[in-house]
Amino acid sequence: MQKFQFISLIFFGLLFAAVPVADEVDHIYGKGVHAFFDQNYGEAVAILSQADELRSNDPRTYYFMGLAYLRQKKNELADQSFKKAAVLEFSGRSIRDYSVSESLRRIQGTERLHIEQIRSEERINAQKREQQIREARYGADNAVSREALRRSVALDQNEDLSTILKNMADDLGDNTFVLKPLNPVVSPEEKDKGAAVSDDNILSVLARELGRGLGAWFTRKTENDD
Repeated sequence: MQKFQFISLIFFGLLFAAVPVADEVDHIYGKGVHAFFDQNYGEAVAILSQADELRSNDPRTYYFMGLAYLRQKKNELADQSFKKAAVLEFSGRSIRDYSVSESLRRIQGTERLHIEQIRSEERINAQKREQQIREARYGADNAVSREALRRSVALDQNEDLSTILKNMADDLGDNTFVLKPLNPVVSPEEKDKGAAVSDDNILSVLARELGRGLGAWFTRKTENDD
């Protein structure tokens, strides 16, 4: 109970600590956007960079930072900011809807087309990553299920064959069969690899036990007839 309370205190402490940071980032974003539309592009970059120092998850700050770089003909820095913004937008790291499209409504022409191309590419990349994660999780779950089924089937086979031999021993008399667990012969290399129980191995064990039992029964029957 105390452990749960301690974890709860940490969680809510971090949650409430993040609120002032989010408010500060919103304030920085607002000032940066005003500077941008006032055509003070260097000032806009300086202001929006403060959000980066706070490790902001708000993609809008990086979109407008990229636009400010673009207006200064700093195309490489602009693309770096646009790509960082797109990654944040489609990574699912934020539970908040930043309404990116609405914030970019006043940005049109070639600048907007360039941003939308980067957004589209990152949206596709995010979908691919999500698909890979789902496939990896599905494959791992299937592997666990297959292993569990293999072990279950192998156990069922051993139990069924052991029951058959026991019933035959009861019919033919005590000690006719020397019953042993059905442990199919598996080489050390196969054992290390987790080899499945082989039908051939199981059948060979059954045939050997049946042969021994029938031989003992025939010998005893001949002696009784004499």
